[in-house]
Amino acid sequence: MGILAPRFRHVQVRRRVYPVAVSSALKAVAFDAVGTLFHSRGSIGEIYRTIGLKYGADVPAPDLQRGFERHIAAMGTPIDKGDWKALVETVFLEYGRFPRFDDFFEEVYRFFQSDRGWMCYSETEQVLQTLGDHRFKLAVVSNFDERLLGVLANLRIDRHFAAVVTPDSAGEAKPGAGIFIDASAQLDVRPEETLFVGDDPFLDVQAARSAGMKAVLVNRGPRGPQAGAVADLCGILPILGIE
Repeated sequence: MGILAPRFRHVQVRRRVYPVAVSSALKAVAFDAVGTLFHSRGSIGEIYRTIGLKYGADVPAPDLQRGFERHIAAMGTPIDKGDWKALVETVFLEYGRFPRFDDFFEEVYRFFQSDRGWMCYSETEQVLQTLGDHRFKLAVVSNFDERLLGVLANLRIDRHFAAVVTPDSAGEAKPGAGIFIDASAQLDVRPEETLFVGDDPFLDVQAARSAGMKAVLVNRGPRGPQAGAVADLCGILPILGIE
């Protein structure tokens, strides 16, 4: 999922990816959010620097980028506002006092609820529409915080989903099985009738399979997808039997 992909307090394990076979039994598709359906507009370091300058914080974007990457690798990405605030404050305070931090944080937190902070991948809308036309039930399953519903609405893709499941609504975060099982229940299908699509081999692919779902990795790397992965969301259509 990228730097803002929620992966709060997870355990590092060896990551492996397995191919998924075409199955006529699939009735639903569930997606991860960041890095799968949409991505940030520009690097995280650049965005935080631009907004920070308005409040008197002059920190180079590469330093902020490295700071977020370092702290997220150590503790995972937060799944609520309080933890986000603690993370952002920790990153900025490494570079000195920040007297207007509270005002800055409120603006940057709102920024990442709007379509100013995010944009869909070029194929997202068409793939979702195609899946709907073929009567697949669709859901989002993400460790994103309470802003996710607003993000999906602002990106104008919320209408495609019959369920949006987060740790707050499910009472459990990925990689726990409960959040995936809750999504299947809301779609009124069995886990084994659901294909999960995400960009994290552990939090998305392995976790969904452990919950009984089929799963496929989206790998948008510059060298193309690895074995068993797809290069973008269009790659899931043949898996679902759609020409």
